[in-house]
Amino acid sequence: MIPFGSARGILIGNGSSVDFALDTLSPLGFTFRLFRGVFPMDLLSQITIVIDLLHNKGRHQIALDKSEISLTTQEENRQSILYHAETTSAAYQKLTSQFIRDYQVYLCMRQEEGVEAVSKRFLGVPEAPPTMMGGHAYMQQMMKVWSGTRIFSQVDVPVFLCLQTPREISSFLSHTFADFLSGYCDRHNLSKEVLQNSIRGVCLGHAYCSQVFPDLTQLLRQIKRAHQQGLQIMLELPTVRTCEQSRFARLLHCLEARGEPIDEISVNDWGMAYYIGTQTAFSCSAGRLLLRQTKDPREAYMRINETPSQSYYPEFYMEYLVSRGMRRAAMEASVPYTSPVPIPFSLFLPCFQLATSGDCILKNLMETGNRGTHRPQRTCAKYCQSEVLLYPEHMKTIGIGNTLCTLNSHVMTDMSVLSRYMGESCDRLVLDFPW
Repeated sequence: MIPFGSARGILIGNGSSVDFALDTLSPLGFTFRLFRGVFPMDLLSQITIVIDLLHNKGRHQIALDKSEISLTTQEENRQSILYHAETTSAAYQKLTSQFIRDYQVYLCMRQEEGVEAVSKRFLGVPEAPPTMMGGHAYMQQMMKVWSGTRIFSQVDVPVFLCLQTPREISSFLSHTFADFLSGYCDRHNLSKEVLQNSIRGVCLGHAYCSQVFPDLTQLLRQIKRAHQQGLQIMLELPTVRTCEQSRFARLLHCLEARGEPIDEISVNDWGMAYYIGTQTAFSCSAGRLLLRQTKDPREAYMRINETPSQSYYPEFYMEYLVSRGMRRAAMEASVPYTSPVPIPFSLFLPCFQLATSGDCILKNLMETGNRGTHRPQRTCAKYCQSEVLLYPEHMKTIGIGNTLCTLNSHVMTDMSVLSRYMGESCDRLVLDFPW
């Protein structure tokens, strides 16, 4: 599979057009999958295919008419058909060859690898993904734009730190808070002088993956440490599958029985929202995955001068949240801009979740060589603690486990941008660096 956001195809014919994702790409052709019913199959021999490539050097398109394409069926099932397209177009070959070479710096962090190895990885041939250290260096380059930012001195709402990575949690538990904060600020190019006056709490748990959610012993240690530091606690729960409900029910009842000082539980599926509201005394809020936000960093690349405002919060939806006891919510500073909800909310920044899969993409790639493999995730090898997936630089995206996380650097450098995301209802900022 080709990294999200770097390439796409467009079928044009019969007075309509359909976008499709490219599975593989080479100078000699490409493969793509179409779901049945999306486009009349009997018209495929009469269409034009446009290949649309995005990267730092610009946006390039090449149109291939029916005389330049030879289509064959590679695989089919009840839902979709995988096609392979071959072409002899010289313009296509030149464009795709250059496109693959351009990604060497982004897809290959090890200097000894050459263009051939990069092309293999880009085409989805089994290759180990870059290491977490490579991922840190990759994102560190992105974060230089706000080095030492003092933007938090201009806001009057409390700041929480999201502690959901092994490195941050270990540092939090083993150092004094002053030393922990120094290291935290150094790693993320923040000003400790400014930030230390605004921090009021921590966000624990994990929003996206139940497999890496801390067990009860680990969570109790984190809660105890936060309480000793006089910090408020926000606990994020992931989407909980049916087979995991008893585990999280036991955890919640144990926390409640012990009287642990948790100020808020952020839930990301309706089942846990109902359970907490009816079976516990905890206060819960609508998590990041329950609020609909358009998330597409390509918009900022293709529409440089546009910042579309979109809202997905009709009155009946907000009334339903309140009826479930959710008088707060969590939003992300995602791209493109989404107008804030009309109830108090926590704003997560500068990273936002671009996509989360029920399958662990990283585990699939490490164990099968194909990140598109669909397998139930019953066990976790914790690959996300040492390996990452990198994406083209214009995406500012990194793949961790089952989730793609994207950086919105503008929200850390421009107060007018941050103010727009905060709106009138934001009463908390949550710093989230998931790598």
